[in-house]
Amino acid sequence: MMLSGKGVFISKTSEKKRQNPKTKKPKSLYYAIFTAIFALAALTIFLQPWSTNEANKALLPSNEENDSTNEEIGEQPNLPLRNYFKQDGDVAYFLGMGNEYASFKETTAWLSDNYVEVQEDNGGAVIQKVYRIQQNAIELVYEEIIEEEKKSFTLAQLNQLDSLHIILQWPIVSGETFENKSVTYPVNFKTPYKNYDNLIQISEAVEGGKNHFYYDDEDGLIAEQYIMNDGDEVTSVLASINEPPITK
Repeated sequence: MMLSGKGVFISKTSEKKRQNPKTKKPKSLYYAIFTAIFALAALTIFLQPWSTNEANKALLPSNEENDSTNEEIGEQPNLPLRNYFKQDGDVAYFLGMGNEYASFKETTAWLSDNYVEVQEDNGGAVIQKVYRIQQNAIELVYEEIIEEEKKSFTLAQLNQLDSLHIILQWPIVSGETFENKSVTYPVNFKTPYKNYDNLIQISEAVEGGKNHFYYDDEDGLIAEQYIMNDGDEVTSVLASINEPPITK
């Protein structure tokens, strides 16, 4: 059967349609890709301020750096007065002049972060002392001669002890007074153990004279003096730590 020219064109066109049918899938694919790109761009814009803040945080100094800065401008770490005691287990030897009991052995034992026990053995008696370290003061909370064995405390019991008196007060300011004690700082003092040039001197008037105590921020107590009104003096000075002193 013969087809006209028009019929042949229609027939070929129909055949082409069958071979390459039109579809909307490519347009849908392009639309999906475009939507994804747009969403990604929007998300990037949304997150940019947060990312910038995180980057800025990374440039800030760490806590350690801040702590260092605080120390440089005078701010002190927690319990700075801990430094005015010797290390746990240290045995210090003091040489005395003016009295047979002026020489003594001092043993330090840390009971907790803010409680320290000091035993003083002068050959005639052993005295047990317990100190409480506060943020702004060192308090003597227990002082007794050991008869048979030293007294033991739980932390709860230590917390219940009243302050007998204050040993040091923070901040250290020369000329300040507390509990009828006066502060002189800094003070030089020569001992058989070493020469000190940055000591705290605590002075107090007592019956018959005046007491002076000298403290170092690494070695703790390094000397005691009792100067009587008549000029006589009893002195104890640090001679060695953790080994008996060499005496001539």
